[in-house]
Formats: sequence, C-alpha cells, structure tokens
Amino acid sequence: MLWRCLVQCWDEEIYLQALLHRFVKLNIQLLSRFKTWLDEIYQEEVSRKTETMSDTKQRSSTPDRLRNSPSTDASARSTSPVFKASSSSTTETSVQQQPITLGQIVTLMADIENLSQKVSQMFDFHIKPKLVIIGFEKPESVEESLTACVSAICECCPRFWAMVTEDIVKQCSGFLTQVNDIPRLYRRTNKEVPSKPSAYLAGVIKPLSRFCEEHTSLLSEQQKQEFLSQVFSALTQQFCEVTSEVLVSTKKMEDSLRRLKKARGTDKDKEKAGVVTDSDKIRTQIIIDIDSFNSQMETLGLKVTDAEGYSKLEALSKDAKADMTSVS
Repeated sequence: MLWRCLVQCWDEEIYLQALLHRFVKLNIQLLSRFKTWLDEIYQEEVSRKTETMSDTKQRSSTPDRLRNSPSTDASARSTSPVFKASSSSTTETSVQQQPITLGQIVTLMADIENLSQKVSQMFDFHIKPKLVIIGFEKPESVEESLTACVSAICECCPRFWAMVTEDIVKQCSGFLTQVNDIPRLYRRTNKEVPSKPSAYLAGVIKPLSRFCEEHTSLLSEQQKQEFLSQVFSALTQQFCEVTSEVLVSTKKMEDSLRRLKKARGTDKDKEKAGVVTDSDKIRTQIIIDIDSFNSQMETLGLKVTDAEGYSKLEALSKDAKADMTSVS
C-alpha cells in the first residue's frame, strides 16, 4: 500500500508539474508516517509484553485461598451481569492487544528491504527526470531527503529482529536444561559408551529449523546469516554455561572417587584394562552433542566457524577430551 501511494504521485494521470514540490513533500510525509507507525507498533509490543509479565507475576503471587474463598465466589456471582454488559469493550481491548506474530515481523522486514531498494529506483526513473525538466538546480538534495527517510525506516529493523531472535531463542533454549540429565544417564548405570547425539538436541534445533523453512522465501541471504548468527550466539552462551557446569561437576565427582579409592586401596585393574569410566561416558556424550549442534547449525546455512560463540564451544569440547582418563 505504501509503495502504491508513493508511485501514484508520479503517475502521468495524477502528476502535475506545477505541484512537483508538493508531490515530493507528500512522498517524504508518507515515508515519515510509515516510520512513526513502525515506532508505535514496536512500543505497543514492548508494552504488551511488559503488561503480560506483570500480570503473570501478579497471578503467581496471589494466594490460592483468596481464589477459592466464599466471598470471592459470591462477588463473582453478584457482578456477573456487569461482565456480560461490558463484553464488547473487553473484546475490543483484547483485539487491540493481539501480539504481532513472527511471520508478520519477517514480512515487515522483507518489505522494508524491498522498499529501500525501490525508493532509489523511483527517484532515478520518475522524480529526477521531472526535476531536470523544470530546471531544478540540486536534484541530489531531494534524493538525500528520500534516502534519509528510508535510512530512518531501516534503523527500526534491528529492534524487530531482536524480537524474533528473542522468541526463537526462548523456544530453543528450554531444551538445553536437559544437559543436566546426562550424568544421571551414565552414572552407575552400566550403559554403553555413547555414540549418538542426545535426544534433546532435536528439540533445540526444531523451532529454528521450522522458522527458516517457513520464511526462507522472505529472507535474503544476508538477513538469514545475521539471524542465524545471533541465535547461535545466544544459544551457545546458554549451552556453554550448562555444559560447563556439568563438566566441572563431573570432574569434582571423579576426583572425589579417586581420592576415596586411594584411601581404601581399591584395586584399579579395571581402569588399567581400558574400561571406560562413567565420567568419560558423560564427557563423550557432551563432545558428541557439541559436534552435532555445530553440524546441525551448518545444515541450516550458518558458517559456524565465523560465528560468535563457536570458539567457546570448541574450547569446552577440547577440555572434555583432555580430561578423559579411560583408554578406548
């Protein structure tokens, strides 16, 4: 709609040479109002999220005894007609507070990128020739004004992309807590040495993979790389934290058992025979998971070796290998 309005100003059936300056001004106003609309949409979404978090905290802090009290039930029954009478206003409020979806944000970002390219073309093919005809001395000043408007619009993109990244990371990171379950799976269970990635990794990657599949036609290669890099960096930070805790805990447990065996004079023939210890099984699983995580991110199109956080994961993997004591 915005692009149609911009171009219509220069349509031969609408454009009037005597009003050229007003058509230029209208173009600038349209772009400026679009920028204002973007700011309003962003602020509304931020406010909605803040209110949602506040309501959630308030509900969680409300004692159950108040919810189930007779006075509360009686009050609800006595005021029920009032709620019915105001249902239309309640519905209107709920409609106004509908959150912007990830798909809408991606579409909006694609439109902005497309607009930034088309405005430049519009000036070259429609506006500049008309400025030359009337002998306008500085057509570049008009181009600069239009470019400034477009630049202001493009400056909104990082904020919206941050929303998308935050949402996807939140969906993915919930599964990373399952790294804490790895020691329980191998400590004193006589399980075989792991050779496959943990099941939780599928849950970590799935929301990101689904997002890329659904919006691949709208994302430029640069947008996709930047988005994947940001998600990878955020997930890597959390992955490193929980994995590091498990490795440190495993090392402490291993040292404690070693001291205990030494104090008791326990026979170490099993370790010398090359039996893989429980601690090394845990480390092996973590090493496999790190490699699998990097591999799956590469499958999505990210160059992980260039991404922030890759070196941290690799360092953890190397540390885990260095701490292994079993001979396989």
